[in-house]
Amino acid sequence: MTVRLFVFASMLGILLLAGCGSQTPATYAVKVAASGIDGPVVLRNNATDTLTVPADGAYAFAKKLPDGAAYQVEVSERPFFRNCTLSGASGTIQAMDAEVDLACAAKVWAGAQELGDPGSAPGAWSHPVAAWPNGDAVVVWQQNQGGVYRLYARVFSGGSWGAAQQVAESSEGLGLPALATGSAGRALLVWYEEVGGQIELRWSKLSGGSWTLPAKLAGPLDVPGNAPPALDMNPNDQAVVAWSQNPGGGYRIYARRFTGGAWSSPVVIDDGTAQGIYPAVALAADGAALAAWQRFDAGQYYVSASRFQSGAWQGEEVVSGAFGSQTLPSVALNGNGRGLVAWWQIEPGATSVYVATYDG
Repeated sequence: MTVRLFVFASMLGILLLAGCGSQTPATYAVKVAASGIDGPVVLRNNATDTLTVPADGAYAFAKKLPDGAAYQVEVSERPFFRNCTLSGASGTIQAMDAEVDLACAAKVWAGAQELGDPGSAPGAWSHPVAAWPNGDAVVVWQQNQGGVYRLYARVFSGGSWGAAQQVAESSEGLGLPALATGSAGRALLVWYEEVGGQIELRWSKLSGGSWTLPAKLAGPLDVPGNAPPALDMNPNDQAVVAWSQNPGGGYRIYARRFTGGAWSSPVVIDDGTAQGIYPAVALAADGAALAAWQRFDAGQYYVSASRFQSGAWQGEEVVSGAFGSQTLPSVALNGNGRGLVAWWQIEPGATSVYVATYDG
């Protein structure tokens, strides 16, 4: 009897010890108290755990953390016209849930700030601006300083504008810049520049806070007056540029794509049966693109478009009607394959705005 009790007690002790050794360590939540929400706000903890906050209230990240683990919460996405701040956004789990406060409020217009050089006659003009999803922005302008034409850029980051950076310089002439942003801190700029008496399309890239030296993208060109190049860029740092060029016999629409840090060869995207000027382009996150332009055919203006999908431009399609004179198209493209082309239409005794849609 004594032996049996001893064996039973020994086995019970082993089981208890085994049970203690298999206990799961306690984990704790990173909670968020949200206020002032007007549109979804996306938060990230430790760069991997994502939480969408759709309205005021209490929320928590799905992934819990063990005692002593570090957490770092940041705002990944927010409505453009809202400022969002975090309190208690970083720290170490101290055997209890972490509490983070998210407060959003409407943005207000700040006082106007001069960015160009007021001492240079005739001054600055032609000023495209673009922004990144995190609220940073970049502006570029053209300036004539003592007969030398220059392009300058300034980046808005951390709540203030950085110093002006010179991107390009020409004693012959340059102008009509087009600007687009990609992933955070990256942007592309294209413009026309006179080099040795001939017009070239040139480009520069912003990365790591600096602009690359200007490089030739196309040329020499015979371009229609005041018809700027068109440029768009997506968050994956892909881009598309389009321009009007007369190779002889009339103006055609050319395009190049920027993928993997390099430009593709230029291709003609119109069908060659009419002249094309004033291109516009849009680029989706998946690389699909849409271009539209003003088509001049037998004394009449129309609007044409071409889609880039499945690795190639799909040919010209006239998207406007035959009534009136259609001109100055603009384009948009979303991630679901829907494209829009809008244009100004001159009709007898009136003008109007039309839009055509494409559901891919």
